[in-house]
Amino acid sequence: MPNYNGVWSLSTQYQNVADWPVIPITGDVAFFGKASNTVALDYVVITTLGDSVNWGTLTVNHTYATGTGNTTRGLVMGGNSAGQTVTFMTNASAGTHGDFGDLIATQTFYNSNSHASATRALFFGPYSNTDSIEFFTIASAGNATAFGDMTARGYGAATGSTTRAVIGGGFTNQYINVIDYVTIASEGDSTDFGDLLSNSAGNSACSSNTRALFAGGISSGSTRLNVIAYVTIASAGNASDFGDLATNDGNYNIGDWSASNLTRGLFFNHVNSEADVQYVTIASTGNAAAFGDLTNNNASTANGFSFSNSHGGLA
Repeated sequence: MPNYNGVWSLSTQYQNVADWPVIPITGDVAFFGKASNTVALDYVVITTLGDSVNWGTLTVNHTYATGTGNTTRGLVMGGNSAGQTVTFMTNASAGTHGDFGDLIATQTFYNSNSHASATRALFFGPYSNTDSIEFFTIASAGNATAFGDMTARGYGAATGSTTRAVIGGGFTNQYINVIDYVTIASEGDSTDFGDLLSNSAGNSACSSNTRALFAGGISSGSTRLNVIAYVTIASAGNASDFGDLATNDGNYNIGDWSASNLTRGLFFNHVNSEADVQYVTIASTGNAAAFGDLTNNNASTANGFSFSNSHGGLA
């Protein structure tokens, strides 16, 4: 506010920063959160390069959760501590979030995956050796509805197009290379799509509306992978080699740490107290390049989630 001479006081404005209007977050944005007692969220603008910016916090402890959403709303689903709870966040309004509803099953929702179209969010298989698929209508808060079953697994990766979701890799009693797919608008069991380049779990996935990328993960014991593979979403078949991650030094549970718009895929790598973002151009092939860093070490452990407001399911 102005002082008695009608002049704006910068120091007074800083004291009242909490009352400043919130500037909407615009553009193609990737969000990612790391959970402890609360969930700290950061975001980056996908079309640029640079370090992440703080979005705010969620009050529910969604450790090892999964996230997806559409252009306006993100859903953060389950997790080791949150159980069945689903939280929504308003993407453009920093810190704005609330309770959305619950997942169906009562088991621990741990290292699951998800994908969304503009209207519907799909939730794939909590923990290991499970095969359930559930869905939500993103615009309407409420509990999940049963969708069908997929190949039993945990620690896989999901992504897709506007019409089809693909789920690759994972762990049952062993690491697998299976890729399944479902038609998002039609409830039912998954269909075999093809195979990844190798057996892997804890991998990550992102997509344009035509091509899906699967990256990283672990193949056996503590053997971490840096390979990136791709499939054409509309055509069932085995994956082809895309290139390599710049690094994959962190915990293997990079599984839900990727995001994209229609042209660029981002992968979040984490090790000890360091965390970085890598990117590729989805329509081409080649190795990942440096994007920037995650601030506040928000990815220093593997208990987070990520998604974007502009991924391949939305256009």
